[in-house]
Order: sequence, then C-alpha cells, then structure tokens
Amino acid sequence: MHIGIGISPTFRSLHYGVFTQSITNTLDDGHDQVNTWDDDGFNGFIIAGIYWGAVCTGITSFDTGGLVPKNSTIISATLTVDVIESAGSPAITFACEDADTSARPSGSNQPKDMTITTARTLRTDAASVGLVDVDITSSVQEVVNRAGWTEGVINVITKDLTGSGDYWHFKDYEHSSGTNPAKLVVTWSP
Repeated sequence: MHIGIGISPTFRSLHYGVFTQSITNTLDDGHDQVNTWDDDGFNGFIIAGIYWGAVCTGITSFDTGGLVPKNSTIISATLTVDVIESAGSPAITFACEDADTSARPSGSNQPKDMTITTARTLRTDAASVGLVDVDITSSVQEVVNRAGWTEGVINVITKDLTGSGDYWHFKDYEHSSGTNPAKLVVTWSP
C-alpha cells in the first residue's frame, strides 16, 4: 500500500510506516558577510566559505509545516543545492541551527551568530558545480530530538569552519529562476 499526499510546496508519502517529506525552499534566506547581513545573497546567490577575503555564512530555511514530528526517527535527510560556482578546495560545513524554535534570519538574527548542531557534515569538493546532495541526517535528528523543539522551520547553516579561503555559490529560493531551489528530503518513522 502506498499513499501519496501532495502538500504545496512539499510532498509527503507513506510506505509501511515510513514517511518521506520533500520540502522545497520557499523562505527568504541569504548569507552574512563579515558583520553585514545580506538577505538577498550575493547577486541573488548564497555564498558559503571565504569570498574576496570575507567570511560568508549561508542559511537555507525550510518550513516543515509541522509534518516532521518531534522525536521521530530520521532515516535520512538529504539537502540538495544547485552549485553555480566553486573555488579552490572549499571545506564547507553543513549543519542545522541548534534551537528549539528556528527563526528566519534578519539583521539581528544572523547565521554567523546561530549555534549549530554538534552533528555536522563536511564537504571538500573542489569542483562541485550542478546539483549536489549533502547528507545531513544526523544534524536533523539532533534538532528533532531537542526537548523543546517546536515543529516547524529547520534552518540549514553553511559555513567554513577551517578558514580554507575557498567557497561555494549556490542558488537561493528568490533567485532560482524557478529552477532548482534548495530542497530538503526527510525520510522518517514515528
């Protein structure tokens, strides 16, 4: 038995007690560069890493619509981003915001100031151009297991914790031109 329920902008399916939630990024996101918040990203794109000597921390926000429940078992969580440019050998860390209630970023709530989960994924791909999948299962599990987590927004933070001096550019929602905005696919069981 397979039941599929379309929920815009998400898709949810059920197969023998295992649920899959596909969430397309439709929230405002961007990156901060040194101490300046740029909610529009750099020329419409998010930068993670070191760009022209400035440390850039990106954020991609996903509204789960309450459909990924607290304390569920995360079987997999895959972030897909459309990388349009990378330089050198970036060392980009992907993690979720470690907070009970994640808020969309703003001038006073910048990604560089957000606490990230201890579970992190490091990517060092030098030529990752095109659609890139990043496994963030452990980081999402850490968020949904928080005692006070409010089911809703999951913020994915991208930053260079090593100071490698290299970067990734990827599309944010507003400037995806309708193609390949960031996507988070979470498979979970109750």
